[in-house]
Amino acid sequence: MLRGWLRLRAGFYDEASRFAETSARPHGTGGAEVRLFAFHLGGHERRVSLSLAGDFAERYKNGGLSVGFWN
Repeated sequence: MLRGWLRLRAGFYDEASRFAETSARPHGTGGAEVRLFAFHLGGHERRVSLSLAGDFAERYKNGGLSVGFWN
């Protein structure tokens, strides 16, 4: 997309059931990471990013937000 500024991720997986009477549960996952700014420290460029991720299934929703370093 915007090379060096935006990363998008998407995926899908089946979670195996822990119980004999139920079947596997499909999950959809996704995320995005955007580079916010860069600075120099110790002779190296450090790039700070903001990430958002999610995992969704029947009766299950999970999300995350983080600030970190772009590698």
